[in-house]
Amino acid sequence: MFVKVLVTGATGRVGGNLIRELTEKGYEIKAFTLPGDRAEEKILKFGVELCEGDLRKSDDCARACRDIDAIIHLGAYFPQSGLDKETAERTAEEITRITFDVNVLGTFNLLEASVRYCKRCKRFVFASSEGVYPEWLPVYLPIDERHPCRPTGHMYLISKLLGEDLVLGYHRQYGLPVVICRFGSIIGAGEILDPRYNNSLYHFSHANFWLNGLRQLKEKSEEAERAIERLEKEAKDDEKLIIPYRKTDGKPLQRHLVDVRDIVQGVLLALEKKEAIGEVFNLSGPLPSDLEQLVLHMSKLLGVAYTKMVMPEDVSRFLWTGVIPYYAISSEKARYLLGYKPRYTMIDMVDSAIAFQKGEDIGVLERLQPKIPPRLSD
Repeated sequence: MFVKVLVTGATGRVGGNLIRELTEKGYEIKAFTLPGDRAEEKILKFGVELCEGDLRKSDDCARACRDIDAIIHLGAYFPQSGLDKETAERTAEEITRITFDVNVLGTFNLLEASVRYCKRCKRFVFASSEGVYPEWLPVYLPIDERHPCRPTGHMYLISKLLGEDLVLGYHRQYGLPVVICRFGSIIGAGEILDPRYNNSLYHFSHANFWLNGLRQLKEKSEEAERAIERLEKEAKDDEKLIIPYRKTDGKPLQRHLVDVRDIVQGVLLALEKKEAIGEVFNLSGPLPSDLEQLVLHMSKLLGVAYTKMVMPEDVSRFLWTGVIPYYAISSEKARYLLGYKPRYTMIDMVDSAIAFQKGEDIGVLERLQPKIPPRLSD
């Protein structure tokens, strides 16, 4: 059994919940955090050893890796201008550069430190993303680990695939016992009904999301103009949810989110199972869900009205994916080799979110916004 585990990204959505499970299982934890990260408060109660530093600084990574038995590398920069003031104030060039430096150079620094200063390292678990495929442009469904990787959209997704290449390279070159976990779109109970988050179901099901997106288009088809007129009426007086259908095939938007509790289960298996070494695993929820099921469920529980609507082709020009998402992720490899058993469907996740809002203990730490990487000149 590993005794002491280094966890980067320790104050993030996955990090805090993972640390709680690790400490309950008897592991000692060294938590790598940015200096001044106020979200540290949620993990201090678990008796962790804090190690403050920056992944972009090789000396900080070397210091973090000493006297460690295993490394779980969750730390990354995922820019969300709607959630943090610093990102909103950065230029696109700055965001791209910081994303590359933290996610690619930072992974390199940690790998170098693990082979130079962590001689007893028995596992290096790397958190990647389903965005390396990317999931919204599938060649076939469900998407498994053999699916072509052609990330597009922004540097975060490209950086994750580059990180995977580095991790597998160190496995081949130095025999570092690595595991890559491609996380599905993760969402926590405190986020799923919060429209500020990109993964929030409200982000895709609220009338104002579709209305504002269509309004911002400089050139609109007649169909889009009619959709705007209808959405304005739907959203005029009361809060209204929308079940969006694709014009091409009449199918509702379908996504495959994964609960943070299932991700924690998968990462623990990647850490402990010898069968995981040298492998890549998708970690997704038990089943995909379409927005029709979810909106109907949310409408009933929250008492919010809904309407059904076929979306014009124009919507693809304001969705950053370029398409209305319709996909499913396969976790069969993780189920077979590791015994991964995801429990929480997206309906369960909505139920948990409502219980969480009522103050009930559902076994999930509240997400505190971690500090984002500063400019190195700051």
